[in-house]
Amino acid sequence: MKYNFSVKTALAAAGLLTAMMSAPASAQWYAGLGVGSAKSSGINGTTTVNGVNVTTTGDASRTSFKLLGGYQFTPNWGLEAQYAGLGNRTVTATAGAATGTGSANANQWSLAGTGTMPLSNGFSLMGKLGASRNQINGGNFCAGATCINLGSSSRTDLLAGVGVGYSFNKNISLRAEYENFGKFTSNGGANGGAIKADNWAISLLYSF
Repeated sequence: MKYNFSVKTALAAAGLLTAMMSAPASAQWYAGLGVGSAKSSGINGTTTVNGVNVTTTGDASRTSFKLLGGYQFTPNWGLEAQYAGLGNRTVTATAGAATGTGSANANQWSLAGTGTMPLSNGFSLMGKLGASRNQINGGNFCAGATCINLGSSSRTDLLAGVGVGYSFNKNISLRAEYENFGKFTSNGGANGGAIKADNWAISLLYSF
């Protein structure tokens, strides 16, 4: 079984290398950084813990940042990797007269295929689809002796995004995009539901 896996891995790597070597002259690497606003859902609400109603409230939107890099095989198709820090949220848990506060932070790593449709005057439309490794660190939030666990876990989910780009020249471009990362936990949010997150961002890209 190990031998078969190694052969498949080697073939996949060879195929990727061959594709890069045979790519047209327009193919190029790029890197960039971005800033935006990440929104979470599933934190705010009420759940029951050992017969006690616990209400949790947290910041829905926080400032995000991301680092990204990719390879544009053709003007239309590419591959992109990114890391995004989605902010640190203050969370308050209330059970009766007791109240407690804490913080939860989230981040993600992803690899996605990209599709680009060049328009006129330097503008373009783009979309991406791939896999996102989502991480959240929340832990227990206690109101007196009653605690709710928002979860500290990792989960892989579908990444989907759309955006608009503008090229100042052959090296420098700007991209505005929306990305949905899917679930960060399958449960552990308010009402026992999933915690999810998405992101709006503007990124500056350099192609070389």
